[in-house]
Amino acid sequence: MPSFAPLSRRGFLGAAGAIGAAAAFAAPGPATAADNDVSPIDWRRLGSYPGADAAGKRVKTILAGSSRYLIGPWYAATYTRYLPDGYIDLKGTDERAVRLPAMAAVAAATALTTRTYDERTLSAANATVRTRNLIRTLAARHRANNPDTATRWGGDWQTALWAYYAALAGWLMWDALDATERGQVAAMLVWEADRLTTGNDLYLVGTSGHQLYMTRTDGTVVSPGDSKAEENNWSAAALSLAAVMLPGHPHRTRWTRRNVELLLAAAACPADLAGDETINGIRLSSWLRGTNIADDGTLQNHSRLHPLYMVAFDQSLYQGFVFGLAGRAAPRAALHNIDRTYAALVDKPFPLPDGGTSTIYRANSPEIY
Repeated sequence: MPSFAPLSRRGFLGAAGAIGAAAAFAAPGPATAADNDVSPIDWRRLGSYPGADAAGKRVKTILAGSSRYLIGPWYAATYTRYLPDGYIDLKGTDERAVRLPAMAAVAAATALTTRTYDERTLSAANATVRTRNLIRTLAARHRANNPDTATRWGGDWQTALWAYYAALAGWLMWDALDATERGQVAAMLVWEADRLTTGNDLYLVGTSGHQLYMTRTDGTVVSPGDSKAEENNWSAAALSLAAVMLPGHPHRTRWTRRNVELLLAAAACPADLAGDETINGIRLSSWLRGTNIADDGTLQNHSRLHPLYMVAFDQSLYQGFVFGLAGRAAPRAALHNIDRTYAALVDKPFPLPDGGTSTIYRANSPEIY
């Protein structure tokens, strides 16, 4: 993601000033992670990128258009009321109710902080109000901050990803949040990161477990047609964000190590089991207990060779963005076997019915074979 000229602290607080008059926010219960554990983004450390080249213009157009829609018409149609406690009604605790607003918050927060936001539909001040509403509601409803089992979310197989999005949006808009909201964002992320720090065959999710691998080292397929690559790397995303947002937290070392482990497990292939490669201090052949991709870089999901899930290694590449915001280098593990999968997407020939061949992604074409 390009680093456009970021919004200054003063400018952000000015936009956030409209929030107090826009809604009455109830004071929620105490959070379990203190606001002062979080290291805010030092925007002065980042350079600027005008985005005047073709790629930059394309990214800015996409970001401006998507955020304008999501925080404008989509938000207005989806969130039509506040609940008695002052939070917006998420209308549930499932993926659609939580993941979608978390992703919308990231899009809007990124557009606002990089001055890419398009005000033609809604002012930046009102967009800030709405984005903060999403962030504070998502954090307050997480089980780290919410004892009500009927309205809370968290601790399920995909919730580390939802927490990653919500916490990333919160970190980007840290100056727009009050102390309680900051504490709850941190508590949400810490809770999800802490539950991911043990195991090699399984990591525990509530009362159920999920495999780290599709195939064991002996070739036994334990999750037919369902690679665990994307689950591992979205869990790694949450761990990486926790480690950089809370650099002084006592669990940071544990999160940092587990982040690397899950990145390596996500892209593990049979060749790793027979080789002698060591990445970020982990010898692959002795630590890995299975694989998730083939040696040619392809992988299975939904019982088919699935290009979308091969592209899901973008979740591993989130690490460059997250560590970069903290002025730190991402772990080498984030790039593990990315070249294999990329090559499978753009170079590997697959047979056509007429006897010819085609790559999955065709040059200068939107078509996918």
